[in-house]
Amino acid sequence: MKVFLSSTAYDLLDIRAMVIDILTKQGHEVIYHESPTFPAKVDLHSHDQCILAIENCDTVVCVLDKRYGGEYRGEILKDDKPIKFAILGKDSKGEKLKQEIEIPIHKMSITWCELNRAYALNKNVITFSRQRTLDEKETRRHNQYLKTFRPAYAEKNELFDLIDWITKQKRNNWIVPFNTVVDFEDKLSVYIVSERKHPIFFNNLIDPK
Repeated sequence: MKVFLSSTAYDLLDIRAMVIDILTKQGHEVIYHESPTFPAKVDLHSHDQCILAIENCDTVVCVLDKRYGGEYRGEILKDDKPIKFAILGKDSKGEKLKQEIEIPIHKMSITWCELNRAYALNKNVITFSRQRTLDEKETRRHNQYLKTFRPAYAEKNELFDLIDWITKQKRNNWIVPFNTVVDFEDKLSVYIVSERKHPIFFNNLIDPK
């Protein structure tokens, strides 16, 4: 199986190396931008190289931590319509507050663009996120009315929007939480084995909230 590794880079070097090692030993072909055999094409922005690489994979493994990552600067997606969806937070009185989110392409992280292309092409997507990031997202939603809210751990609020967008997909919208590198390693092995032996399992995962 061809697996594309999607995540921010320099802050997750160790985790990316672990993913590559584990999946390669399981017999999968891992596609990642650091690889000397990455399928790059001449005269394309590096972000577009990654977008095109999604087309040649079977599954995308995405790892989210505290960084949102660089915003898209390629050409392939520049004329695409903004991403629009609604999130549910709370106002200053603790009442439910629905807010429409609109993210133009040039404000989407390259990780978000990779996932967007993967979902559009009906690829299997397995997303892992640091539990601390997920917890901070909930804190943000409880303070959604505060325009001055700045997360303590995550790089920016848009990371929380990406997480909510993933959970709103029709398939493969489950996010696997992890606390430590050891925790992540255990869960990665379980989910990848399950995906390979029972691919339909991932097609039916839904957000329990």
